[in-house]
Amino acid sequence: MKRALAYIAAILPLLSAPAGLSAQSYTQEPVKVSTEKVRGGDGKIYYSHVVGERQTLYSIAKAYGVSIDEIYAVNKGLKEGGLKKDAIILIPIKPGAAKPVQTAVKETSESEADVESGDYFIHKVQWYEDIDDIAKKYDVPADVILSYNNLKGKRLKARMKLKIPRDYSTSEKKKEAAEAVKRETEVLHEADAVKKEKTDLGEENMKKGTVSAALILPFGATGSVKSSSMDFYAGFLLAVKELGERGISTDLSVFDTEGGNPVTTLRLTESDIVIGPISSSALSKVIALDLSHTPIVSPLDQRAASLAESHSYVIQAPTPTSEQYRDIISWVREERRGGDRILVMSERGEKPSAAVSEFSSILAGSGLDYSSFSYSIFEGRTADTEIAARLSKSGVNRIILNSDSEAFANDLMRNLNVLAHKGYEIVIYCPAKIRGFNTIDIEDFHNLQVHVSSSYYTDYDSPQVMNFLLEYRALYNAEPSQFAFQGYDVGKFFLTAASEGGRNWMHSLAGKSETKMLQSDFRFESEKSGGLVNRGIRRFIYGSDYSVELVK
Repeated sequence: MKRALAYIAAILPLLSAPAGLSAQSYTQEPVKVSTEKVRGGDGKIYYSHVVGERQTLYSIAKAYGVSIDEIYAVNKGLKEGGLKKDAIILIPIKPGAAKPVQTAVKETSESEADVESGDYFIHKVQWYEDIDDIAKKYDVPADVILSYNNLKGKRLKARMKLKIPRDYSTSEKKKEAAEAVKRETEVLHEADAVKKEKTDLGEENMKKGTVSAALILPFGATGSVKSSSMDFYAGFLLAVKELGERGISTDLSVFDTEGGNPVTTLRLTESDIVIGPISSSALSKVIALDLSHTPIVSPLDQRAASLAESHSYVIQAPTPTSEQYRDIISWVREERRGGDRILVMSERGEKPSAAVSEFSSILAGSGLDYSSFSYSIFEGRTADTEIAARLSKSGVNRIILNSDSEAFANDLMRNLNVLAHKGYEIVIYCPAKIRGFNTIDIEDFHNLQVHVSSSYYTDYDSPQVMNFLLEYRALYNAEPSQFAFQGYDVGKFFLTAASEGGRNWMHSLAGKSETKMLQSDFRFESEKSGGLVNRGIRRFIYGSDYSVELVK
């Protein structure tokens, strides 16, 4: 615990450091075609490309010989979030296609000819690799690579370039490879023996209450510090502290995927639980390491559920957005009475987003009896008449919002508020995204009794939340963000489960009753792969008395 607190104490001052002292000129980075291949959530193999300075989707697509739409199709959220430097994106590999070509200006210090021919080629170190991983990949001993690059120690930094010799003799390769396999086998056997000992002495370990955990987050300690990761870590440490007071100690290793400290496969294999990284692409890298069945928790990305659906030792902690849609349908069914009308409202004229299309598909297959109506915001001033024609004057009109457009949601709420003042009883059901629409008048939320299904909601009247606030403020002299609450919830729930659950603690979670945490609920269901996905949902209502009530 002291080591972890020292780490956060050292990194917190970076949050207040100047963003940049002066602008500097630089040469545009060429689009370097990656040789790294990874398996995506759909089971297909893709190139793993690290986005460089000022690279565009056009230049990347051209370099790999694919279309921009093909890149969008395999990188969910890229179209909405945009291309960001150092982000990892997947590039489709077309069967039978020619080898991708390098584009843009070549570097003068190490030309592309040096990479493709001569005595060596270049390997760019990824954040999850150590020297042993690289040696195994190229069938070249680690000490040969270190000597060839004039390196005195095994410590590597992410994104550093290593020269890999081409002329290493086949006989030496085979001999060294055999010895490496032997050494690795011995290490893995030792790791398996440790795991077996933990299993055989499960009750004794529970009494000791010690959990070996690895936390992998993009802190950005050597660059732009990620405040969301720091907040998550701060909340996580509070959970570790609280569990320690209950007799559950945590042997915690923390890795920064953007700070140059590579993750070692052996350390992860020896862990009882690995939490992180955040994004689907980074999680895929860790999954590909094959950690001898060590459970891996996806802590923040709601879109990473597909990994749990296809990998047996992945746990999706954030409830997928699709679960919000299913819960809205269930909620409407539960509250519907005779004479009520159900109307699904969406925006006309705009190409539906992936979220809107998914909600529409779930609605279509739900068997719910509803009517649909759409209009464009340009018709907003006259839409109230058309909407009124579809409403009931005697029953409750239950409106389901199926749009992630803030402008449309704002206009719809305005029209429905007008109709509510004319005597129509209206209740509107929305996914959690509507809470981020700042242009909607808060009075409209209460006038329309907005019902929200959400993966997260913090009840600040809860004694547990109030205690957390006091502890957090006292330790960090700051207010906790949503990420801090999530770090606490994830840390407390999964470290407790790993400590108390015995040999199959992960799979013992499937089918258990819902556990309520500070801002989220955990109720896991097992996928066909054996992975676990959280189905816990919170419901809250904006009351006509200006209250916000958590009802589930």
